[in-house]
Amino acid sequence: MHDLPALSTVVSGTGKPSPGERWVSFLRSYGPVNRIDGMYAETIRKIADAHQVEPLRFEHPEEQTLAAALKPSENLLTNVVLTGTAGDGKTTLCNNLWEQLSGGDTSRITGRNRENYRALTVDTPHGPRTLHFIFEFSGFAPEQGQPWPIEKLDLLNRFAASICDPDPTEFFVVAANDGKLVHEWEGLPEGAPARRLGPIIEELLASGHSSGKGLEVRFLNLSRMATKEILNRALDSLLVRDEWRCFTEEQGDPAFGPNSPLKKNHQLLCMPAIRQKLEALAELCDSNGLHVSIREILLLLVNSLLGHSDATDFVLRPEEL
Repeated sequence: MHDLPALSTVVSGTGKPSPGERWVSFLRSYGPVNRIDGMYAETIRKIADAHQVEPLRFEHPEEQTLAAALKPSENLLTNVVLTGTAGDGKTTLCNNLWEQLSGGDTSRITGRNRENYRALTVDTPHGPRTLHFIFEFSGFAPEQGQPWPIEKLDLLNRFAASICDPDPTEFFVVAANDGKLVHEWEGLPEGAPARRLGPIIEELLASGHSSGKGLEVRFLNLSRMATKEILNRALDSLLVRDEWRCFTEEQGDPAFGPNSPLKKNHQLLCMPAIRQKLEALAELCDSNGLHVSIREILLLLVNSLLGHSDATDFVLRPEEL
């Protein structure tokens, strides 16, 4: 990819950031910037709003599977465990599902509500059912060395009962990093009914199976997603964005003009030969058991557009183009 030399400060004619400048500033949030909140689902909406753009979106590879498992109007409900590593899209899937099943409550997606647990009543042909959401198990669990609060332990015991009940009346959607899930389950109090789920969780993680005989649960391990599929979805989402009109509407600005290194890098990413090389790299990662998360894929793509060894955090700001 072409280097992006930091030569000048770019200021639009109005004194305010131009659409192209806002777009570049927003994209930096997905790159390897040196701050903790650069890519988390809980903050990306605020970053997008600040720059007046929409977040990068594409259909998660497991979105349809999740939607098919939870259709209250068709009396299709089950317990769901979303597991994987950081950046696999667990929180985003849960937030989108909450919006769909709640009738349009966007408080999770917009970040207005960050509670780790919420309950929802849904209507089914057999009457109302309760759907419990644990959006991030790490935040739901007590701090290390602290005991489990009675009300949270009760929820986990009911979760275990629901999984083993052939006809449950309440269901759970739980998102957790796989290692954290196993660790926290091992730390449950002796005698807690929920502890019986420990061996089941470990077996499903190890085997890659999505369920077990006699269990009312759908186990989705997002760490097993194909990297090539994620890459192609992310690339398509990034490259078709309307914000790239900055190359025509702001071509008088050297940062977006015909000789812009950013434009050249964008053109390279659009080339089939470059995509094929990236796909080959993705397949090589999978073949060697190296999992690459959605967050890391987006980081790679943004770094290919804006990365520079002399830039702040190694990712160029608009004024450094």
